[in-house]
Order: sequence, then C-alpha cells, then structure tokens
Amino acid sequence: MEQPQIAILGAGISGLATAYWLEKLGFTTTIYEQRAEPGGVIRTEEKQGYLLDWGANTISTHDTDFQALIKDIGLGDDLKLADARSNKRYLLKDNVLHALMPSPKTLFTTKLFSFRQKLRLLQEPFIKAKQDDQEESLADF
Repeated sequence: MEQPQIAILGAGISGLATAYWLEKLGFTTTIYEQRAEPGGVIRTEEKQGYLLDWGANTISTHDTDFQALIKDIGLGDDLKLADARSNKRYLLKDNVLHALMPSPKTLFTTKLFSFRQKLRLLQEPFIKAKQDDQEESLADF
C-alpha cells in the first residue's frame, strides 16, 4: 500500500514539528506557508536596540517530547534559557505595553482583560471538565 502524502498548513512551530515527526515515521509531507519565512507568528525583531519576541516566547523545557525533539534535531546546544534577572515581561495589546507580573493580584488590576473576562477566569475552578473524549479547540474553550 502506498504511503499517503500529507499536506501541512503553516510553518509555525507546530507545523514544523509535526512534519519532522511524520517524516521520521516515513510519511511524505509538504508544508504550505503564506509568509516568506517559517516560524508562524514566532519571530524575533531588533528595534532601537531592543529585542522584540513576537508570539510565544517561552516553552516548557521539562516536557519529554520537547526535550527529545530538541536533542533529535541537534539544537540542544542552541537552547537559550531565560535569565532569572529578566522577569519583567510585557504584552502589547492595542498598541499599549502592559507589564505582566506573576501575582494573583494583577488579575484584578490588569487592563489586559475586561471585567467579564476576569469573572470568567475566576469561575474556571468550578466548571466541570468535559466528560467526552472529543478534543476541544481553543476557540471552543
């Protein structure tokens, strides 16, 4: 039986990792990306002497699948861990920089979320998990 050819939409971190693992399993993949550069929304830009990280800027390095992928593709020596002194993080929303501080208090004071969104976050511990095995998309959540 002939192996199916697999099309992957998007050359972000998920698309690239998926293509890598599928190719290791012997599948033929083709990645389609609308931008000129791979990486999806993840990119780094230098502007006025500052480094700006667009998209995800942290990854859980404790995940064994992530560790295996990094080792397998030979990037272990290139992995940069965040400096503990750089704990000031900012998120740009509506052209305004918002400081992100790891404190429950900031949930109530931040302007990143509306009052309604804050109430919904507070309800989260009391909402029962779905009982079916169907995957839930981020949009559905």
